[in-house]
Parts: sequence; C-alpha cells; structure tokens
Amino acid sequence: LRYCLMSFSIGQKLEKNTSLLTKLIMAVGITDEIYGIDMRKNGRLSPYYHIGAYLMAMPGWVIGTIVGGVFGTILPINIISALTVAIYGMFMAIIIPPCKLSKGIFVGVLMSMVLSGGFYIMPYLNKVSKGISIIIITVLVSLFLAIAFPVKEEICE
Repeated sequence: LRYCLMSFSIGQKLEKNTSLLTKLIMAVGITDEIYGIDMRKNGRLSPYYHIGAYLMAMPGWVIGTIVGGVFGTILPINIISALTVAIYGMFMAIIIPPCKLSKGIFVGVLMSMVLSGGFYIMPYLNKVSKGISIIIITVLVSLFLAIAFPVKEEICE
C-alpha cells in the first residue's frame, strides 16, 4: 500500500504528457530510494529521470543481494548485525538534506518519528502490524502537511 501512496505522489509531479504505458513501466521502479530522489527533483518529473535512476540502482541492489547472501552465510553474526545499520545510514543520507531545505519536510520527519514511536510503545497501537502502522502514519502526516504547508502549484510547473 505504501508504494501506491508513493505512486500517487509521483504521479502529481510527472510531465503532463506521460503515457499510461510509460507510467506502468515507471511503476516497476518505485522503491523508497528512487521515490526519495524523485521527490527531491525540482519541477516536473521526467520519466527518463525516474527510469534512469532505477536502472542505475538496480544492478547495485542485485549485486548487493548476492554478496549479502553469500557473506551472510560466512560472516559471524555480530558482523552481520553491525552491517544491518548501513540501510539506516542510506535512509538518513536521503532524508537529512531535504530537512535542511524545507520546514515542512523537517516537521513531517519529526511527526513520523513521534507517531512511529507511539505505535511501538502505546498499548493497542503496538498490536497494529508494522506495514499498516506505516500506512496510517503516512496518511496522517501527509494530511497534516497538506493543510499546514500547502505546496503552491507553480512550484510543480
């Protein structure tokens, strides 16, 4: 479901004349990282930008998965645990620069962290699956940001 939300958001930024076939091809390449760089792009989003970014990232993911699978069976568990931190470092590298440029993004990230913590520690909320809690948090934060920090149409042109 979160990829659907990302798709809707990217669809708002696409060049107006993007064909349905191109949109379907682009849908294959929607990942957290590609979404992050798509949304950082100023103005309208060219399908070539999205597809190019995906095609550049895909070999790295495939090779990384193969290397991770091989070394995951060889390396000691404490080293494997330490390496899992790398995904968080990559996420931070995607999130921090836009937070410096936009108060709305900064507020959205903080709200997401607080709500995510709430879903983790609060009774009843901690029973909600991680996937569903991500969707709920995304919708709540997006709704708040759309009201508190509306984007002017000319920014997207």
